[in-house]
Amino acid sequence: MDTVTGTASNDVFNGTVVAANAGTLNSFDAIVGGLGTDTLNLAVSDATAALTIPASATFSGLENVSISRTGAATNTTAITNTTFGTGVKTLSVTDAGATGAGAQSAVLAAATSISFVSTANAFDAVTITDTDATTTATQGSTLNTATVTKAASAAINGNGVTTVNINAVAGLTTVTSAAGTRALTINASGTTTQGGLTDAQATTATLNVTGAQDFGTLTVAKATTVNVNTNAAATTAVVAALATTLNLGGTNLNTLTAGAGNAALTTINVTGSGGVAADVSAVANLATLDLSASTAAAPASGSLTGANTFTVGVNTAVIGGAGQDRISVGATNKAIALGAGNDIATVSVTALGALGSITGGDGTDTLKLSNANAVTLSTAGAVQTAFATAVTGFETLDITAQAASTIDLDAVGTFNTVKFTSAAAAQVFTGAATGLTIESTYSAAGTSVTTNTITGASDVINVSLKGDLSTAARVFGTFALPGVETVNIALDDSTASTTAQKATMTLTDANATTINVSGDNGLNLTHTGTALTTFNASGVTKAGVTLTSGALTTDSVVTGSTSGTDVLDFSAALAKVTMTATAGANTLKGSSTIGSVINGGTGVDTITGGSGVDTISAGAGEDVITGGTGNDIMTGGANADTFAFDAAAAAANHSAIGGFDTITDFVAGTDKLQFLTVTDVVSVEQTAVQAAVTALASTSTAAQIANAMANANATDLGVSFATFGGDTYVLYETNGANTTFTVADDIFIKLTGVTTVPTFAADVTA
Repeated sequence: MDTVTGTASNDVFNGTVVAANAGTLNSFDAIVGGLGTDTLNLAVSDATAALTIPASATFSGLENVSISRTGAATNTTAITNTTFGTGVKTLSVTDAGATGAGAQSAVLAAATSISFVSTANAFDAVTITDTDATTTATQGSTLNTATVTKAASAAINGNGVTTVNINAVAGLTTVTSAAGTRALTINASGTTTQGGLTDAQATTATLNVTGAQDFGTLTVAKATTVNVNTNAAATTAVVAALATTLNLGGTNLNTLTAGAGNAALTTINVTGSGGVAADVSAVANLATLDLSASTAAAPASGSLTGANTFTVGVNTAVIGGAGQDRISVGATNKAIALGAGNDIATVSVTALGALGSITGGDGTDTLKLSNANAVTLSTAGAVQTAFATAVTGFETLDITAQAASTIDLDAVGTFNTVKFTSAAAAQVFTGAATGLTIESTYSAAGTSVTTNTITGASDVINVSLKGDLSTAARVFGTFALPGVETVNIALDDSTASTTAQKATMTLTDANATTINVSGDNGLNLTHTGTALTTFNASGVTKAGVTLTSGALTTDSVVTGSTSGTDVLDFSAALAKVTMTATAGANTLKGSSTIGSVINGGTGVDTITGGSGVDTISAGAGEDVITGGTGNDIMTGGANADTFAFDAAAAAANHSAIGGFDTITDFVAGTDKLQFLTVTDVVSVEQTAVQAAVTALASTSTAAQIANAMANANATDLGVSFATFGGDTYVLYETNGANTTFTVADDIFIKLTGVTTVPTFAADVTA
């Protein structure tokens, strides 16, 4: 039986409670605090479900009591004004029970702060009550802070409660107090859905959300001003029947519900960088939505910051801010000025109210209409004139969805971008001018987009293909852009997938001289125009590009993607093609009628020349090079390369005997000569071929070398080699019936600088 008396200082008493008086706090112990601010720390491991203080233990003079509980399957706590003496000002109960936590209650007369926190299982109902010092029947005004963590619900009773801290309270938190002037602050932490809070008497309410959560509904019937600050992505609702002002702020997105239950609300002010998403169109008396102090910007994902996204009624004026504001409205009677930032106004009508106006302001602003409304506004008349006068300052027209319709882009503004989601429909735009961007976000396979003919000498149209482009090969349909000289195509894959697939698009534009492709997704492009001089896909970083050209009449420069996997077929070109790949495995074909310059990339390229004199440099990688039918110059580059030839090409090959293809860097034992059909040449014939060439004069021509090799080959069928003048010559005779070199069906190749004669087994393949 201990009697412990404190001093004049701030004393701390530590004790334990264990069943059958096994702890340090036992029956008949007496703890007497002194003149300071004294604290009792009590560790309770008693297996009894209800908190039991040992019989006849007495306490006095204690200001702070802290209880830590473990143990029982269902820990219940009931603390009254006499449990630890009448002077307790701060009570803290922390429960770490491993299997369950029951109902908790505290009824104290002098306490200013009471806290119930579970670190394991949620409490049942928590009740915190401030009583009058003289009678428990009367509610007191001492308590100002209540804290509850993990509970089914919470009831807080006190006339002076100004701060409530809640975390993971699944049901409703109710604050009950007498009428009067009182400001209440609610601090909501944690990431668990909560049941909201009701206070029928607070005259000002501030909700601070610091954990990503669905808070529930804040109901404050007497509050005239309500403040909600979200510093984590949160969902909140406000019902404040008498509030005239709602202030919304914070650093993260607040998805808010504020409807008809806020009948007196006239002003909503939004501040901070977090952004608010809300439909306030049912707030009948809302006169002003003021976003001027907000810097919120897209994307409105909820994970970082989000734009302000509001649906407003026709009698609400909007003052925009420096961030991004998204306003949806009908036939408004008020001024909506979106201010700075890249804003969006979604207008559901074609005629505003008599005093209504919508202004985009600074930034790149978007006017969003339904396709049908855009068609209506394309018709000249009073409706079009009134709308164009009232709705100004927008750079982008969003017509929502591609449809079988004709829309005049000049009808309701001066737009440099038109955007929509793709669909199986023939969309037509008139009023298009140079510099226009056409933006299609994939929704379904598109059919066609057609503009009017643009008649300038150097017109530019930008085509933006967006959306989920990696899931499958998205089909955007045909873009008919008559009269345009430069077409810039940009792809933007919203999935950021590491495995991109080529989207599909057809370009119809006979005037196109330049096509540029860029973005984080590939493109399979069909364009049959003949005026193209530049095709540049160097801005494509994934999946590469595919293009089969038309019969180009002018020399062209072609640049592949930085990702590789390009398929660039310019075999139909009637003019010289200079083609350059940079990376990856590519399939490259030059003009089939005139010489081309083709430069491979760092990967495994398959390169094919035409009938002219092609200059081919394959670059790094184990490339396959087919020169075609001209006297080609081929360089394999690093790694083991294959140089391919076939008899069909030989028929149209060199214009006279002595014409030959040149391989500048053939490495015997590493590179390969590939022929469609090969027949071995016996060693004696190979020896005879070399002897015949060796016997030639040093001034002999290529024609003389070819004839000497052909005549020395008795079988007149197969491949033979001979060195001459520091080079090696290769003769492939494809027809055993001929006894001399035949232009129509023999292939003659010069291996520059090769003095070691290649071997049939090591260097020739079918």
